[in-house]
Amino acid sequence: MKKETKEKILESAFELFSKKGYLATTTKEIAQKARVSEVTLFRHFKSKEELFTEVIKFHSFLPEFKTLLNKIKDQPYEVVLYKIAEAFLDFLNNKKDFIQLITMESYRYPEKVKKNLELIKKELLETLSLYFEYLKKHKGFKIEEPYVTASAFLGMFFSYFYMKELQGFFQENSFDKEKVLKIFIKIFIKGFKD
Repeated sequence: MKKETKEKILESAFELFSKKGYLATTTKEIAQKARVSEVTLFRHFKSKEELFTEVIKFHSFLPEFKTLLNKIKDQPYEVVLYKIAEAFLDFLNNKKDFIQLITMESYRYPEKVKKNLELIKKELLETLSLYFEYLKKHKGFKIEEPYVTASAFLGMFFSYFYMKELQGFFQENSFDKEKVLKIFIKIFIKGFKD
């Protein structure tokens, strides 16, 4: 029952944070939406900051990414990169409202929240950098800094998502996702493979 209550709170918080943002959402509203008392909410989460951090972890790309990478890491690198990029873009699109609010509000977050966001991003990049390290050691790829390479790879797709979905660019040239993925991965691979 405790796990169900915690997940109900996390889902309610996610919905409200996605609609109103971190700053405008109150713990009272979250408790009401989850149909629990505010006291119950604070039994599970010590503060609004902690709850927001847990929402970010719960809805992060990291668990899905680790599972995916484990399943596909032995496939040809072009396939692996395509599937990672596709899953990342799908994740961003599915969480678009939340991503938009995080992006817009992040400079106003308390330091603890900013620090936890950075830790989640860092773990995601470290996980991908291990794959690039593998390509460097076992496939002869010329990758000087796997962590920077991981940042560039995910950054390229995040930038595309941000410009298209959040800023409304590329509407007149509505390329389908598959074409965009293939073009970006081709550009990326030619940068570090002869």
